[in-house]
Amino acid sequence: MRVFLVFCVALLVLLSAVQCDHHDLHLPHTGRGHLHRHGHGRGSGHTKDHTLGRGHSHSHGKGHEHHDHGKNSSLVIFRENIDFAFRLYQHISALPDSQSENVFFSPLSVSVALSALSLGARGKTHQQLFEGLGFNATDITPEEVSQAFQQIHENLNKKTDVDLSLGNALFINETFKPRPEFLESMKRYYHSDGFSVDFNKAEEAKEQINKYVEEKTKGKIPDIVNDVDPGTVMYLINYIYFKGKWAIPFDPDNTQEDTFHIDENTSVPVQMMIEEDNFHVCYDEDISTHVLQLHYNESVAMVLALPEKGLKHLEEVVCRDHLRKWLRSVEETKYKVHVPKLSIETSYQLKDVLPEMGITEMFLDTADFSGISEKGNLIVSKVIHKATLDVDEAGATAAAATGMEITPRGQILRSTPELKFDRPFMVFLLNLSKMRALLILSVALLAFLSAVQSDRHTGRTPHPRPDRGQGHGHGHGHGHGHGHGHGHGHSHGEGHHDYDKNSSLVIHHENMDFAFSLYKHISALPDSQSKNVFFSPLSVSVALSALSLGARGKTHQQLFEGLGFNATDITPEEVSQAFQQIHENLNKKTDVDLSLGNALFINENFKLRPEFLEGMKRYYHSEGFSTDFTKTEEAKEQINKYVEEKTKGKIPDIVNDVDPGTVMYLINYIYFKGKWAIPFDPDNTKEDTFHVDENTSVPVQMMTEEDRFHVFHDEDISTHVLQLHYNESVSMMLILPEKGLQGLEEVVCRVHVRKWVHAVKPRKYKVYIPKLSVKTSYDLKDVLPGMGMTDIFQDTADLSGISETRNLVVNKVIHKATLDVDETGSTAAAATGVEIMVTSIQFPQPTPELKFDHPFMFLVFNRETLSILFMGKIVNPNQK
Repeated sequence: MRVFLVFCVALLVLLSAVQCDHHDLHLPHTGRGHLHRHGHGRGSGHTKDHTLGRGHSHSHGKGHEHHDHGKNSSLVIFRENIDFAFRLYQHISALPDSQSENVFFSPLSVSVALSALSLGARGKTHQQLFEGLGFNATDITPEEVSQAFQQIHENLNKKTDVDLSLGNALFINETFKPRPEFLESMKRYYHSDGFSVDFNKAEEAKEQINKYVEEKTKGKIPDIVNDVDPGTVMYLINYIYFKGKWAIPFDPDNTQEDTFHIDENTSVPVQMMIEEDNFHVCYDEDISTHVLQLHYNESVAMVLALPEKGLKHLEEVVCRDHLRKWLRSVEETKYKVHVPKLSIETSYQLKDVLPEMGITEMFLDTADFSGISEKGNLIVSKVIHKATLDVDEAGATAAAATGMEITPRGQILRSTPELKFDRPFMVFLLNLSKMRALLILSVALLAFLSAVQSDRHTGRTPHPRPDRGQGHGHGHGHGHGHGHGHGHGHSHGEGHHDYDKNSSLVIHHENMDFAFSLYKHISALPDSQSKNVFFSPLSVSVALSALSLGARGKTHQQLFEGLGFNATDITPEEVSQAFQQIHENLNKKTDVDLSLGNALFINENFKLRPEFLEGMKRYYHSEGFSTDFTKTEEAKEQINKYVEEKTKGKIPDIVNDVDPGTVMYLINYIYFKGKWAIPFDPDNTKEDTFHVDENTSVPVQMMTEEDRFHVFHDEDISTHVLQLHYNESVSMMLILPEKGLQGLEEVVCRVHVRKWVHAVKPRKYKVYIPKLSVKTSYDLKDVLPGMGMTDIFQDTADLSGISETRNLVVNKVIHKATLDVDETGSTAAAATGVEIMVTSIQFPQPTPELKFDHPFMFLVFNRETLSILFMGKIVNPNQK
């Protein structure tokens, strides 16, 4: 179950001495000889002093000093390299021998060889090479070009999970003495090997060169040289070798004989590889071409271009701009792809091509290669380029000659597994950027303070308050509304310290632990038995932490520890700073609608400590409103209207009744509305059965989608985990136990969530999720004492940090929440005005096919350096 691609290319530049007064070119003759041993690595092997020397200066054109190249210097020539690739493709395709033939070559190999040759060229010869490669001397220097190719060489030869190597070698006649600076530059910029050769022993010389290239290309190019001219003084070799395994392999069991349409009148049988999966594809309407990008790893991919109007039209228009457009446009889409198995060998004499690209001088007796040797009568007699390509599922045949074994490392699911949420499950909404659980769609929490009416606490001491807000008028922003003083110190710890950018992370463990603890206590309530549970632990945490600003003594200790904090590890000040950061992070504008906020509704005659108000404003961004609680209906309407507005109609009645003895309401709200990154198609939703337990089933509207979802199966607790994304930061996690929800509830904790977030992987699944509309309401006065927070509800409560009036007690902690989940929100949101729109194109049914069954172009490129490693076209996959 493997597919891999093996490319090997070698290019040779053959220099001969001119044996005439002016222009009689000494052509090569056939000769035989014996192999000399060649070295491995840089500058090794059988060499004489004239091969790759060390320590010599590089006179790569006069006046160019060497500068260390930047880490990404290879990018400065990627445009020119791509343009050269397309121009060379068009010229090779125009050769008489290329008509109705497959074309395959490595533009990078040709570019490197010609650029290396230009190190020794001077005058018009250098100018033609430089400009023929696409460079402009006013924009870039030869030194910078060499540095860029040096960087490309180093990048491509890094060890990764693909086998990719690029290299150069000089084979130099024993009696020929190159300039030391040329040899040094070849070694420095092009990492060239160097070998001494006796070209008079033609057969030995040929065998030495061929054996070197065969070894470097792992047997794929055994005969770069067919014959050797004894008059040769130097061979310049460039090779590139690539072997990679598909990121999404093709299953050999799916490969079958199919028809490849060469033209309207000619068809041939081929072995067609087939795979149905999520592939990176796009359709270029401007040139009526389908584009498929097949990945090997994060850096290397193959691009295949399938024209609708014939290959000739595509060849006439395609250029670098199209490639850049395709790389930006491809999107992961479910497709059934058909690609023929390939095995191709090509050979080109580029002496027939390069003159058409403006590179003529190096083939003429006027060539100036005085930078190679003081002997000025050097000329290029041959530029030979050979390439091979093998494409199949597992590579067993192509790898046989190299002795490499490739074993399966992945499994493609032939029959799409189903993940069906048709029995009780848990729901989490995660902010992945901060690992915060559990944000819920819309919730509000209220802490309700009353003065204790007892013999020991004889009453409230009213104090007049100026600047009252009236009725339903809410303050907006900071400093509006009631009692938000400026410049007061915060007594919640000694002094203020600027918090770190990620200070919210310091409490995420405690917040998660509190969430699971609160879940278990709410689930244990009598009213929660056999009912949905839905709440916002973050909303509860924020409200209780805000309340703790005014708590002192044992009351504060219980709140602090009940929220999961340990005073020896973290200070109240740091906790408040962390919640401040959470508030600011969640309220940033993104492509999801998410807001968190707080408000104080304060009795007109009740006097709060300025430092409490300042702490509420500073850390919890609280709004403040003056309220006359003796007018109970007006007070209730004011509070409810505020919460209804903040939750966009989802929670219209947080308060059912108001006690005229109330002195303050503390409100926290959180609201979320998001669109699925992978939306569900409403047409797929249908009635299905939800199994409440072994004996009870109910009909539900089940949303269904088949796609690549982020899933994980936790074998330790026999649970499936599905993570649905809204955007890069916010996701919903659904957990489906195999052995019943009760067993999951007993063991699940923060550690599991952290494990799941890292473990989920995109896999092809058919997912079923019921549409949901849930409303809940809890009086947490029935819950929090079981979590150790008892004092705030008793007459011993110490909330003296809120007011000098010390007879304050919490009377109610009300929490209400609503949840709506559907495909588009149109039905569930009708009564509330919440709309969830489909945000991306639905996959066509049945799965669309992308069938490479007529001539197409393709290329292999490195995405880090934007270098085209290989490119070509296929007109007949059966050609060898």
